[in-house]
Amino acid sequence: MAVQFILGRSGTGKTTHCIKSIIRALAQGEKGPSLVLLVPDQATYQAQRAILAGKQIAGYSRLRVLSFERLSFLLIGKHTARPDISKIGREMIIHKILRTERDKLGLLGQTAQTPGLATKLAEIIKEMQECACKPSDTSQLARDLAKDGSGNMTAMKFADIALIFDHYEKFIVPRFADPDMQLKDALKKIPQADFLTKAKLWVDGFADFTVQQRILLVEMLKVASESHIALCLDPYTFDPQYPDQAVLDDTSLFSPTERTFADLTEEIRQAKLPLAQPILLDRPLRFSSSPPLEHIENGIFNPAPPPPAKAGDDIHIVSTANRRAEINYIAGQIVKLVRERNYRFRDIAVIASDISAYQHYIEALFNDYNIPFFIDKPKSLLTHPAIELITSALQAVINNFSSSDLFACLKTGLTGVEQSEIDILENYCLAFGIDGKDWTANSDWTFAPKDDAQFNEKKINKIRRQAIAPLSSLRADLALDKDAQSITAGGFTKAVWLFLESLDIRRKLSQWTEHDPEDPQLGHRQFYDKLVNLFDELDEIFADELMPAHDWADILSNAFSKLALKLIPPTLDQVLVGSIERSRHPDLKAVFCAGATQKQFPQPVSFDSLLTDDDRIVAAGHDFHLSQMALQQLTNRQYLAYIAFTRPSQYLCITYPLSTD
Repeated sequence: MAVQFILGRSGTGKTTHCIKSIIRALAQGEKGPSLVLLVPDQATYQAQRAILAGKQIAGYSRLRVLSFERLSFLLIGKHTARPDISKIGREMIIHKILRTERDKLGLLGQTAQTPGLATKLAEIIKEMQECACKPSDTSQLARDLAKDGSGNMTAMKFADIALIFDHYEKFIVPRFADPDMQLKDALKKIPQADFLTKAKLWVDGFADFTVQQRILLVEMLKVASESHIALCLDPYTFDPQYPDQAVLDDTSLFSPTERTFADLTEEIRQAKLPLAQPILLDRPLRFSSSPPLEHIENGIFNPAPPPPAKAGDDIHIVSTANRRAEINYIAGQIVKLVRERNYRFRDIAVIASDISAYQHYIEALFNDYNIPFFIDKPKSLLTHPAIELITSALQAVINNFSSSDLFACLKTGLTGVEQSEIDILENYCLAFGIDGKDWTANSDWTFAPKDDAQFNEKKINKIRRQAIAPLSSLRADLALDKDAQSITAGGFTKAVWLFLESLDIRRKLSQWTEHDPEDPQLGHRQFYDKLVNLFDELDEIFADELMPAHDWADILSNAFSKLALKLIPPTLDQVLVGSIERSRHPDLKAVFCAGATQKQFPQPVSFDSLLTDDDRIVAAGHDFHLSQMALQQLTNRQYLAYIAFTRPSQYLCITYPLSTD
């Protein structure tokens, strides 16, 4: 049960200490207690690789490398028949609640159908679940605030949120498994979990934990035989034996991890678990071959920095005219490092605060330089041909066969009409202004003069009928030609699915997968699975609710805009491109920090929430604590910048554009 903290600044070997300890335990043989390494979700693969990289271990069965999500699945996920609800599904549920309960809402009633409101409410409910807040707690807070008059507007906000939160949980519990609620359910399963009882536990890679995660972690500490928790902080700026939350500096560089350390220590003591003497690491092993980078680690964001030191060739700060020139410079330097310093591509990473602003430059220029790379960012599916097919087809039949929508549908390459035939048809329509009801006319098109040999109208009419047939069936299935044009969710999804089946979309996507070597990056197979799950959720959530087809199309289009794939690196030897917030960077020799301006790096702080800092402060005064406020987000930016600048062991290049494109 003893808990030991491993404390040290960046580069002092905390992860290495954990990995070596695990390898030593595995080297003793397969007999012995279970071993568990708990890391962030994006770090599990790299942790497994690090353990198997040495010659001592060829494989293992005693060790489990887990994230909180995977841990939750092992504890309860495989024992439930309920499907997981996706982020999009949560927003659809809240959208339904806003529609049905609009008259009961006070402050939010008038804006219930405002675009984006369901997304913001979903984020707040997720935050409350992570902070272990219940609908009853939220409702009680609203009543207390209304009673003492400390914030009428705040009380109305929490009253509406409590109503939506309560309906959300009542709706979801019998139908879906919500990952944010599963951690709470997993608590009850920990004492019965064989792989956790008497296990040796290591925790690494976290800067903070949600309230739910912290409670779950403490329960794991209770059943483990020994536990080791690594945190990135300076253990010599406070008392590591008895950290006091009250005296911690909220503006400190290590404020996020210091708060985490203090919270964990307090809860461990409250659980009456023994605390072993912490391991304090003070030697910057990562920078042993680069004194300038060690100087950066020691001096950055330090109120009393050490005297200046020469950067040599290890540190470069470069300004460029624009982002394109910035990425062009980075690509050239990567090639130079590989050729002249014998670096592998996997030894190099590019860290950018705004991946979207740089992505198209990276894709174009890195390919020009023949640099293999992987962008660690979920891939949006909004431009997938099948998504464009569905959205344009729905718009075409709803808007009475607008030619622009219809040709957008045909040009996806999934309708069975050849591109050359689409060009012939489009030229004819442009020449004679064909639109709307012309497409569904029973008679043949005879708009061209009889002596005009440019157009073969017999062939054009054949192409037109082939193009319009599946769309006419879709329009009929959506009941758009009837007086009462409302349709149920089941009727809508069935109509769209019959349309896809008439075009044999599944077989075509399967063919693309087989013949496309880049399918792991384009994700046709993943896309089809996600599409099926999305339609299942839409049908389950809205059931027999009646709405016009254009409303269903809007809901589906909004869901498509959030549909994304999480990709895995296709090869090992490639440059990792990512943000410091998301990516778990491995051991790196060189790092390029792109777009490193004061406002944008490592990431801008977002304050776009229904609950303001004042609302959160008022709630905290009633012992209702939510997650980070603006000040804490600002201090987190400083910590993230520190992590980015201390990733490399030999070479750091900081670049920024003088102007945006």
